Amino acid sequence: MNELKEQLMQISLRTFEEFAFLMPIPAEDAPPADDLETTITCVSYSGHSKGILYISVTNPMLPVLAQNILAEENTPTEQQQLDALREIANVICGNVLPSLAGGDKIYRLKAPEIVDKIDESYKTDSWCLIDNKLTFDEGIAEIFWFCEKPQE
Repeated sequence: MNELKEQLMQISLRTFEEFAFLMPIPAEDAPPADDLETTITCVSYSGHSKGILYISVTNPMLPVLAQNILAEENTPTEQQQLDALREIANVICGNVLPSLAGGDKIYRLKAPEIVDKIDESYKTDSWCLIDNKLTFDEGIAEIFWFCEKPQE
């Protein structure tokens, strides 16, 4: 499980760095996030196995994320900001799935969607939870990957 956690961290970092031009900072240098609202997106998948990936970001990250992805000088619209977050989730999920069972397995990803909260029903013994927290000058991103435990 630690190997998957590390792979999720590396893929997430690479996606934020290369796709959105956001560079991580040490957690102790992160801006306080206790009072900040967050936006959550998720991508569910099926196929060789089932699961869902959630990404929660502090709202101050959204305009910067969209501006960087779209190469926009002006502040992107709210819809563009949400689309950028969904695309980040889609890229991370699409890149992390080969880590789960190898690159030759087939998965079907659903379209990413914005949700109000993380579905607590995945927090059971039949699901694995792998989570990571990334800190940036612009805010915090938390990634929660629920994957179906293999049948024994």
